[in-house]
Amino acid sequence: MFRHREFCFSLASLIDALHLQERGRLPELIDPTTYSEKIQWLKLHDQMIEQIICCDKLLARTFVSQRIGKEFLLDLHHVSTRLDDPRFNEIEKPFMLKTNHDSGSVYRIETSHDLHRSLQSVAPRIQKPYGILTGEWAYYHIMPLVFAETMMAEPVVEYRFHCSDRAVKWVEIVEERITGLPKVFFTNEAGRMLPLRLDGNVLHPGGQPELPVNWQQMSEVARELSDGFRYVRIDLSKSEGRTYFGEMTFWPTAGFSSVKHDADFGDMLDIDLSFKRPSIHSEYRIAKNSRSYREIRRSELYQSLRSLGR
Repeated sequence: MFRHREFCFSLASLIDALHLQERGRLPELIDPTTYSEKIQWLKLHDQMIEQIICCDKLLARTFVSQRIGKEFLLDLHHVSTRLDDPRFNEIEKPFMLKTNHDSGSVYRIETSHDLHRSLQSVAPRIQKPYGILTGEWAYYHIMPLVFAETMMAEPVVEYRFHCSDRAVKWVEIVEERITGLPKVFFTNEAGRMLPLRLDGNVLHPGGQPELPVNWQQMSEVARELSDGFRYVRIDLSKSEGRTYFGEMTFWPTAGFSSVKHDADFGDMLDIDLSFKRPSIHSEYRIAKNSRSYREIRRSELYQSLRSLGR
């Protein structure tokens, strides 16, 4: 009845438009071979309620606690729907301010000025769903919240385990992220260096990274958390000798990273594509008076969605 007030397009049309924009052609989704094609296939045909739960950084804590124990979780100090919540000012500093529903909303709070500036940055982010223009459908179903969490002591090293149903396919090790120019290494599960890269915007120094003493523990944690998922990236961190859970990501960089190694990562991601799950989310219906619609109108994808999505 009110479809003239909405901008409607299918997830399949969005994925076609995305791949056309990023790779210059439509994706091969009958027999996908590259990493980018396989991630698009998974967005369409491997939808699970558990993905919505695990994409929500707060609900994921319960999932992690039940799977591996709460000892891997950082302390949670406060959760709120309000940016003007006075309790954020009462939390002992330093701490981390985060949102539960998107990617990149992570702020180090060491002073009252940091808190004020960070809350200003968060304001537009919590007014719209994340991931609409990248086809990361699960985030569309998450209610935005702001929360405060314990800040890990530096140096912090991140270990991103790319897994398929308890099998570690490769590991991304990120050092010195706090500097703004992180060093990234790719290894196999045994920790041996791989001459590959997903992101050209970071430093790839080469050489063999030093593995932590809790490497085997982290591998087992990643395998346990990935149980039942055809593909998921499990982010863990090491601080002061302890392992902490970070987040779970099902479509890293929306599937569009390295062009050079797209086929290589596709070969390594040898997942079972023999069955398709019933769809949970197949269409977007965006109100034309919303912030999300204005963002779509400004994007390069708008005309493609108009032509492909009808």
